[in-house]
Amino acid sequence: MSLECPKCHSEKELEPLEPAPPTHLGWALYYSRRFDESIEESRRVIAADPDFSLTYLWLPMSLLAKGNWGEAISTIKRFVELSGGPVIGLAVLGSAYGFAGLKDEGLKILEQLDGLPEDRYVGPIFRAVVWVGVGDKNRTMENLEKAYEEKESGMAFLKVWPLLDSLRSEPRFKALLRKMKLERSADRSDQHTLLFVLFWLFRQPGLQDH
Repeated sequence: MSLECPKCHSEKELEPLEPAPPTHLGWALYYSRRFDESIEESRRVIAADPDFSLTYLWLPMSLLAKGNWGEAISTIKRFVELSGGPVIGLAVLGSAYGFAGLKDEGLKILEQLDGLPEDRYVGPIFRAVVWVGVGDKNRTMENLEKAYEEKESGMAFLKVWPLLDSLRSEPRFKALLRKMKLERSADRSDQHTLLFVLFWLFRQPGLQDH
C-alpha cells in the first residue's frame, strides 16, 4: 500500500526558519513507504545537525525496510547513544539485530528491556517490535494483543507500520485489525488524511521530546 503525502513538502517549505531540523517529513515519508525519499530527507537533516537525535530513529526504520541491516544497526545505535538509551531505541535496535540474522543479539536486547527499573515502563508494543525482528510471530502477536488491551498509543499505526509487514497474512493480525476497526482498505482520501494528521502531530511543541 502506498500512502501519498502531497502536503508534506509544501508544509516544510512554509517553515524555513524552524529552529530544530525537522524529522516529521522523513517520518511521514516512511509511513507512506517512500523509503528512498525518507532516507534522503533524514540524511539531509543529519548533515544540517549531526547531533539531532530523533533523526537517527527514523532513518534506520527506512533502512530496515530496504534491507540495509548494517547501516540500520549503526544508525539506531547512534540514536541510543545520543538520547540516553530510551526504550524505543533499544526496541528498534533489537529488531534490527533480528532482521539482520543476529537473533542472539536481539534476545539480549529483550533481556536488557526486562532488566530495566520499574520506573522505565516497557510497553508490550516495544517487545513486539523486537520479536518481529527476531522472527517469532507468536510472541509478536501476543504482545500486540496485549498492547491493544492496554490501549498503547503506538497501536494507532498498526495498519500502516512497515516494520510489521511480515504479519499481514496472519489470521491473528487480521483479527486484531478488525477488532480495532482498521481492516477496511484505505482509499485515497483516507491516506491523505492519515499522513496529514501524522505530519501535523509531529509538528506540535514538545512531542519530539518523547
